Amino acid sequence: RDNKDRYAEIEEDDVHYVILKAGNGREIARSCPSKEKIGILGFLPLIGAGALGLGGLAVAAGAIPEVVAAPPVVVAIPPVTPLAVAEPEIAAAAVAGGLPKWLLPLLGILLLGLLLWWLLKGCKSETPAVDVETPVMVDSVKVDTSTAVVAAPLGEQVEGFAPVTLYFENDQPDKSSQSETTGLTYNQTYDKYIRLKGKFDAEQDTPEAKTAIINFFENDVKKGHDDLKVLTEKIAEAVKAGKKVEVTVKAFASPLAATEYNNKLTKRRIASIDNYFNSFDNGTLKKYADKINITQQPNGESSSASGLSDDEKNVKLSIYDLGPSKERRVEIVDVRFMKK
Repeated sequence: RDNKDRYAEIEEDDVHYVILKAGNGREIARSCPSKEKIGILGFLPLIGAGALGLGGLAVAAGAIPEVVAAPPVVVAIPPVTPLAVAEPEIAAAAVAGGLPKWLLPLLGILLLGLLLWWLLKGCKSETPAVDVETPVMVDSVKVDTSTAVVAAPLGEQVEGFAPVTLYFENDQPDKSSQSETTGLTYNQTYDKYIRLKGKFDAEQDTPEAKTAIINFFENDVKKGHDDLKVLTEKIAEAVKAGKKVEVTVKAFASPLAATEYNNKLTKRRIASIDNYFNSFDNGTLKKYADKINITQQPNGESSSASGLSDDEKNVKLSIYDLGPSKERRVEIVDVRFMKK
């Protein structure tokens, strides 16, 4: 603090700094930047008061008649000894002048706090706020709202609608077929699949896995079948009243089998839903087939969860495990009634 050789003013890119140097001349701290030349003594009044601590305060308060010489500028504040003893003669004089002894440390701390606030305030820079546009998610694909307009779905959604998830046996409907359509209805595939619950249970190795697969059949598989029946009844009422129905369907497959084959398989699964609508209520909906439009999104295995087995020789994991079983599904994600 008392060695002026430890301080220097430098200019970098038209910006001025006062730097603090170590004994070997290397810079160890610097002041806040200034566009104008600072001058080493530019900080002297405030820094001097902070360095003097109670002494500076006492002088400012008029407790000491003489002027105390201020030390050189301090940029990086070193550890300071307790202020009450930093300048013992001045502190004693301040006490003699009438200030309570216990008040002196508090006033010294307050003064240092003001000093630090002033230094930090000078270094703050405001970062301009930037408006960030939030991308809209449409089927998991980001759409830049600055260049694209996402149209709201047309029509009136079914009251109380919730997505319906329908599960399928492995490689069904029509095992090993290369066709993209099927003559089977979802009900026919469901009846066969639900009867395999015992077989799936027997293939599980732990009590926890057995419980999970049984819950899957009794809750998820059966619930999808029951939810489809309720939804189809509402669709039947709408088309009989003259409304058109837009149904959006997504289909998925487990990673077992080739990618091209799984794409065809998911299309067959969607076709089985269409067949279900046509056969509903003994075929009464078939004459309204022109009023039911199904938008298909066959995803094949592309959206299946990672880490699932596609080993044809290890059917315990690739067929009967809960993970791939949940991937063999069709989701009815939206149903809307259109006016005549």
